[in-house]
Amino acid sequence: NFAPRLGIAWSPGFESGLGKFLFGGAGKSSIRVGAGMFYDIFGQGILRRFDATAFGLSTALTNPSASQTLSTAPRFTGVTNIPQSLVEPPPPASFPATPPDIFAITNALDDTIRPPYSMTANVNWGREFGRGWFVQAGYVGRFGRRLLTQEDAATPTNFRDPTSGQTYFDAASQLIRYSKEGVAPENTPAIPFFENLWPNFRNSLYTNAFGDPSLSVTQNIAILNDVFVGNEDTTFLAYLLDNPIQGSCAARNACSVKGPWLMFHPQYSYLSVWRSIGSSNYHAGQFNLRKSWSNGDLFDFNYTLSKSIDFGSAAERVGTTTGVITNPWFRDQFRAVSDFDTRHLVTAAAVYNLPIGRGKRWGTGFGGFADAVLGGWQLGGIWRQSSGFPTGVGNGRFWPTNWNLTGLATAVKPLPDSGSFKNAPSIVGAGGPNIFGNPSQAIDSFDFTLPGDSGSRNVVRGDGFFQIDANVAKRFTMPWNEGHSLQFRAEAFNLTNTVRFDVYDVSLNLGTRGTFGRYNSQLGGPRVMQFGLRYDF
Repeated sequence: NFAPRLGIAWSPGFESGLGKFLFGGAGKSSIRVGAGMFYDIFGQGILRRFDATAFGLSTALTNPSASQTLSTAPRFTGVTNIPQSLVEPPPPASFPATPPDIFAITNALDDTIRPPYSMTANVNWGREFGRGWFVQAGYVGRFGRRLLTQEDAATPTNFRDPTSGQTYFDAASQLIRYSKEGVAPENTPAIPFFENLWPNFRNSLYTNAFGDPSLSVTQNIAILNDVFVGNEDTTFLAYLLDNPIQGSCAARNACSVKGPWLMFHPQYSYLSVWRSIGSSNYHAGQFNLRKSWSNGDLFDFNYTLSKSIDFGSAAERVGTTTGVITNPWFRDQFRAVSDFDTRHLVTAAAVYNLPIGRGKRWGTGFGGFADAVLGGWQLGGIWRQSSGFPTGVGNGRFWPTNWNLTGLATAVKPLPDSGSFKNAPSIVGAGGPNIFGNPSQAIDSFDFTLPGDSGSRNVVRGDGFFQIDANVAKRFTMPWNEGHSLQFRAEAFNLTNTVRFDVYDVSLNLGTRGTFGRYNSQLGGPRVMQFGLRYDF
């Protein structure tokens, strides 16, 4: 893994003019430029995850035909007699072990996985202005490549009809749009994808049971979709048209002209695979202002304006891996600001020694007792505040694109203001903290995602971080030795006891309309105070 690094530092010195104003004299300013490549260490965590479910190492087989009706279920013959028709035969012993055709939901690894790496770049200008003042400004970038990202290798194939050129996602989306527009199934216009690839569907057992042979293929499929699926769950519609297990299409004369398994694969309905396909870009402008005094007082102010974009991520506080790309055929649909994107971040810190006591501005002549009580006090604090963190809205109990992932809802209108509204009305029930001030208006800004789409990722901004920490310290010089001292410290974290809410635990799903936008947990904790004694010698 070739990992070059480059760093350049220059300290310009000017004696007069604009150059001296910007850079000062010799040794007063610096310009630093750096770049490098860095590889991530990976392996053991992925290995353990894979070993826990890898076929042949830890395997549980589920019989796909275990779902029975009252008429087809095997009859009871005894408490210990297990009907053989319900027991999946063991796969043949071979190496490598080959999973059987059971339409399984599991995970695996891409055998071409490679170490991820990032490229960093920074340019900084720093200037000392005298009397302890220092200013720095710069750019910082980080560009991740070959990042480990999960996607479903068993996602239904977006098959293209060779006659019309229409794809499965195009046809399924068109079917759903007709339904959303209020077109009755028996009035649905013909969709070439279905008409050309499923010509026998008009005389299938599906049509005899639920439809009408006098209607078109598309109209009968629209009836089937309404009966079994509901508007947006078109992956199950594809399952009924494509999967011969349980006789879904083969026994009903309802498969395509290409036969079964045109879009799905018989081994897996969902196969989450770790692959070296992710990428990310982080850009940030940083500003720092610092002032220091000879007595140890200090003030430091920092501001960062940044943006991070990727295919999938998770905030560090969540402790989980990245999400799975919903549609691997069109990965860019999932490209959005990172889950941890923090547009604005401000921090400030200060240390102040009270000028009272021996050797200080006031109380230089204090006696031992007065100096022990009034001298040696120090105050300190840290302020940290950020803009809101991003999140998305769930798609409810519908699977338009992926068999196992509902995906995200799609924003169809301009979104109302979001963040933190602590006494917002609720659509149903009592009000309370909500990410939207008007949840009813907000939920109407989203709609169920159409087939082939992944929804709108991280388009909502919730609460940000805010915290003030403070401390008070007092140093007592020991009378027997001035080199010995006892320091007392009192510290408070989240001094103002400010409540902020976590976007990772908020009711944002089209399937939970009543509680839409309601926060469920806090970001950070309540005020905490601690006390300590330290003896220095």
